[in-house]
Amino acid sequence: MSNETSPQAVQLSNAHEFDAVNCLLVTFVLGLSFAGKYWQRRLKILSWLPSAAIATLIGVVTGGLGYLLWGHEELVFLHFRANFFFFVLLPPIIFHAGFSMKKKSFWRNFGTICMFAVFGTLTSTFVIGSCTYCLACLNLIRVDSHSPLQSFLFGALISAVDPVATLSILGDRQTHCHPTLYSLVFGESVLNDAVAIVLFHAFLRFADQPAIFSGTSVAFYRVVYTFCEISLGSVAVGIITGLTCSFVCRRAQLQSIHGLELVVMALTIYAAFALGEALHLSGVMSLFFCGIMLAHYNWYNLSFGARLSTVWLFPTLASVSETFVFLYMGFSLFAGTDISWASFDPIFCIAAVLMCAFARMCSILPFCWIANCCHNFTHLCVREPITWQMQILLWFAGLRGAIAFALALMLPVPLKLHVEGSPGGAAEAAAMETRATIITTTLFVILFTTFVCGSLTAPLLDRLQLLDSAHGTATHKSQGAKEYGHFHRLWKQADAKYLRPLFGGPPSSGCDRWGSETSLFGMTPTTDYAAYPLQDAAGVARSTAPQEYGTFDGGGHVSVSEAEEAAL
Repeated sequence: MSNETSPQAVQLSNAHEFDAVNCLLVTFVLGLSFAGKYWQRRLKILSWLPSAAIATLIGVVTGGLGYLLWGHEELVFLHFRANFFFFVLLPPIIFHAGFSMKKKSFWRNFGTICMFAVFGTLTSTFVIGSCTYCLACLNLIRVDSHSPLQSFLFGALISAVDPVATLSILGDRQTHCHPTLYSLVFGESVLNDAVAIVLFHAFLRFADQPAIFSGTSVAFYRVVYTFCEISLGSVAVGIITGLTCSFVCRRAQLQSIHGLELVVMALTIYAAFALGEALHLSGVMSLFFCGIMLAHYNWYNLSFGARLSTVWLFPTLASVSETFVFLYMGFSLFAGTDISWASFDPIFCIAAVLMCAFARMCSILPFCWIANCCHNFTHLCVREPITWQMQILLWFAGLRGAIAFALALMLPVPLKLHVEGSPGGAAEAAAMETRATIITTTLFVILFTTFVCGSLTAPLLDRLQLLDSAHGTATHKSQGAKEYGHFHRLWKQADAKYLRPLFGGPPSSGCDRWGSETSLFGMTPTTDYAAYPLQDAAGVARSTAPQEYGTFDGGGHVSVSEAEEAAL
């Protein structure tokens, strides 16, 4: 027997060690990002810089050092992969947004949120797409002008607003931000991404049919019809999936096996997203409404220990995923296979920022005026007028994020936009150049809005006097009053009479099936868990926790006796 190792075994061993080193490096960089956030809050260093910008900056520095030390080919593990983003990193973020959403504030301002998220995104898409196509026809930017489809694809993906930095500032417990403003920004952010993805896929369906876009009116109606089809189907998938999980958890009596309850919820999360994508719908929109259903019904079917786990587990997963996303966007500046300095078009980059600002204004100000005109006549609009200070902040909050970059990477290679009478090779080359230019421009817009707009958000809030703690507290109290419209009362009655007995939910008595208060530590799935220190929460829990699940010690840990553990 020879002791010599075959070349294949050596190569396999080297690849395994290389993957281990890459994993260690990514873990270190991720830990460095969280350490940066910690020291920023603890020492008040660069407090004006949003946490998303810090993670992106660490990614840029790490990617740059790796490029200088090992070269571009050795940074394969740092490449931003759209499928990895959509199927691994994005679901925890979207689910947490739906699961922790403050439903009362969301539905109170539902009309205005829908105007911003749906009609505003449609307006932004067509404004940016039309301006891009005009610049392409004038040969001012390196975008193919044979068909407007590429321009409208860019308009759809760049309209995906991701105001993570703004939300992190508005959601600060010491800010006491106006609740209506926070509700509008939060509601638009979670729905706008889903709407932008639906629009992008609606345009992408016509990639093989560029002739449709020869007639503007025909193209518009076809896209709107496809958009409505995908949106309604996605919402239906999310609601059905969430109700199915709630029904199973309520009837199967899983409370004695805490881990199985969380497994069922985790499988439901990815099932809702994957089913939406498999049906050529929007997995993001399906998952968002699935999260709303699970928070409204299924959370009250869970055992005390499972509820406690959801309060901390889902926000933690969402935070890790968000940090991962911004790190990878920073890596892509040097390690991205689709990023090249040759495709950098400075005119297009500057024009894209200006177009985004103009489109944002067109998608915010008119709908704010409509909401202010009719808020006294319908319960679907805001309960109080949107002031001009709020309108400026809403316009400024249009930050672009990872969803826009992931959609840019999903552009076909190449786009099949062959024009009759033109050589196929020339059309493919033009499409490839346009794709590279769009990806580079999208990354530029994301970095600009994250660093510049995100850093100026806090000073702008102070300048507009939207950080008044006394005003915020008073408004919170006023909005805490129960102001239900006619349709809302009908829904609450039907929900309590027909749906809650089937799927679960807080009964009218205010106590759940375990005899404890429906809120955990005074919390529900929509509560900011970080506002409750474990020591304070433990004192509240001693009087509200079901005794069969043990007692809480001073450190916030559950102590379960041997008899109780055997019973569980």
